[in-house]
Amino acid sequence: MDYDVDEAMDRLDFGLFSPNASFGEILYQCLPVAWVAVVSLWPGLLSSFLRMIWCVPIREEDVVSLRLVPNPDVVCWSSEHFPSAALAVAGLVVWCLGIPLVLAAKLSMEDRASPDKHRQFGYFYQGLELRYWWWDILVKRADVLLMMLVTYTSVVREPEAKVLLFPLLSGLQALLAAWVKPYANDQAQVLDVVEVMLSTIRFLLFGAVAAMLILNTDSFTTRIVAYILFLVLLLACAYFFAHLASQMLRDAVVAPPKRAKSLARRWLAAAQRFALNLFLPLLRGEAEEEMLRLTWSFGANHVTTRKRPRSFRKSFQNVGSNMKLGLQLVRDTVLRTGPQFQHLVLYNANDEFVAFWLQQLNQDELPGPGVICSLATAHASLPSLIARYRIGGLWMQQLNALTSQEGPFTCTPPDLQRAIRRMSQMPQADAVELVQHAMGLFAEAFVDDHFEL
Repeated sequence: MDYDVDEAMDRLDFGLFSPNASFGEILYQCLPVAWVAVVSLWPGLLSSFLRMIWCVPIREEDVVSLRLVPNPDVVCWSSEHFPSAALAVAGLVVWCLGIPLVLAAKLSMEDRASPDKHRQFGYFYQGLELRYWWWDILVKRADVLLMMLVTYTSVVREPEAKVLLFPLLSGLQALLAAWVKPYANDQAQVLDVVEVMLSTIRFLLFGAVAAMLILNTDSFTTRIVAYILFLVLLLACAYFFAHLASQMLRDAVVAPPKRAKSLARRWLAAAQRFALNLFLPLLRGEAEEEMLRLTWSFGANHVTTRKRPRSFRKSFQNVGSNMKLGLQLVRDTVLRTGPQFQHLVLYNANDEFVAFWLQQLNQDELPGPGVICSLATAHASLPSLIARYRIGGLWMQQLNALTSQEGPFTCTPPDLQRAIRRMSQMPQADAVELVQHAMGLFAEAFVDDHFEL
């Protein structure tokens, strides 16, 4: 069935270039790659431009002159320095300020939810909430700009003041990330947690270094603080790589053993299978049977939950392995996959839908919980890529198909999040029509049940 889903995608090279394109078309199709390259070069060029105008006052006999820090033989703003200074100022204005602003302006005028634009520019806002698509382009760039202004310019001349400003700026960035929470709410807001954690560690590092330099601590205290900071960094790296491994092994399966010719290969394959069987349950995300289930039906006004089964933990208890049971509890805490985090996902999904329905769509009648669950269940049958103007019609078709099936139905909290995210990509009129259609199906089912009684 043709859903108008990026029809040319299969014919594109690297997902960007169409075959047999003219030279001008190839140049136009290279724009997304050029934007990624330009943004990647941005921090290095920013520091280079700032160094070209980094001047400090130096006393020479009875005269104080401004000298260029990278090359003290050059007097700042002299005829010798003017060409490089003009280049630096032009680069700062055109490149370091113009590039993020132009990119943000371009993305603000695009349909960022469409498959085509997401394929071209999703690098800049993938993983962010739709309303905070500008976070990486503007806020993160501004953070880097402020840190480099303090480091590579004489805006703050005293070294002690520079050292004190670093933890201050880092703390402000951590507070801003914790307040705004710009990243998508997948897996119990794990991206927001990682962002705040890394920003906090950055604050601790700069704060500890600033405190030791200003207080002039002895060698023993310095070593103790260094060991503590090193331990914090190790724990942060372990936390980060645990989540990275969890994402990489999400769909991993242990392949059936193959008969190897040599004994060494057989031992190596056996060790590999043993390691996978041991660590996959700990590093992989929750299995489908471990998810919190929401049960609903068109004829009921309530939604019931089914708690996560304990089979995984009981299997550890049956073999008497308390260590593995403890590792399972640690996994739930580190990877944010325990029952309490599933409840958090459910809470965030409901809160996000209410805010979307009341504030963005300006509606007064709040749908019941069964309506949201029905939308999530029907959304699970939709393709991942689909033209936005076709989403509403196909979604309503799936809802109508559910009415002809035998209930009750089930969905999970992540299903709710995905459905709400897809709904926010639709035109607002289509989203209102979709939700009202689901509410109408529940009203019809209630009337039918009432007449049967």
